[in-house]
Formats: sequence, structure tokens, C-alpha cells
Amino acid sequence: LLWYKSFNLSIPTAIIGAFALILHHLKLYGNVYMGLPFDRWMHFIATLAIALIIFEYFKEHNKNKALSLFAICMISMMVALGAGSIIEIVEFMGYSFLGEGEGLLRYGVGDFGEWNNACWDLMCNTLGAFVGVTIMWFIEVLGIKFKRN
Repeated sequence: LLWYKSFNLSIPTAIIGAFALILHHLKLYGNVYMGLPFDRWMHFIATLAIALIIFEYFKEHNKNKALSLFAICMISMMVALGAGSIIEIVEFMGYSFLGEGEGLLRYGVGDFGEWNNACWDLMCNTLGAFVGVTIMWFIEVLGIKFKRN
């Protein structure tokens, strides 16, 4: 989000990205909202935000129309899923070397059942990226324009 002007992000996308960062730092892990652990919500919202940001970046830098809307959607989804997967690997490495505790590099309150946790996180990442790309696809198809920086 520090680069929102150079990425030429729309205000709604910048707000969603900032919301995801703020939400992560509120340390709500261990809480349950609408029947789902906060960790799952966090993974969903984080990859949704990443998908929106990457989509807008590629859309903005695709002036010569070298990439189709479908290609931009797929690139955005894959980048968001890749980022989510890297986070899972970082969590695993932290747990492997640091053991139990709170925070990104430890296994704590928001985590349960090693494989179960990783798989739920990856599924929420996938759903978040898919929803983010779908939102952007509809915005493009419907011709909705948002104010930028």
C-alpha cells in the first residue's frame, strides 16, 4: 500500500488493502466470527486484497491490451495464491524452528491440527483470491469506474 500511487490503485482497493493490514495487526487470532475462526477470515481477506491490487496493477499497465481480461484475472489469482502459499511455508518454517507461541512464526491460538490448519488456510486463500478476481471481472464488464489517487 505504500506504492498505491505508483500502482495507481483505486481508493476502494487501497482501503481494502489497508483494512487487511490493520485487521492482521489487531491480533484477533483465537476468536470466532460468524462460526469461523478469525484465522480463516484473515486468509480470505488478505488474498482478496492481494488479488484486487494485482488486478489493478496489471490492468493499469496493460495499455497496449497485450493481456486479455481473462489473462489478468488468472495472473491476479495465481499471484494471490502464490503469496498465500509462501505465507503458509513461512508459518511452517517458524513452527518447525521456534515451536509454539503467538505470531506469524509460531504455532498458537489461531492454529489447530497441523495439516488441517494449513489446508483450511489454503482453501480460504483460494476463495479470497477467487472472490477478489470475480469482483474485479464484474467491475470491468459493467464498466464501473472508481476514483484513483
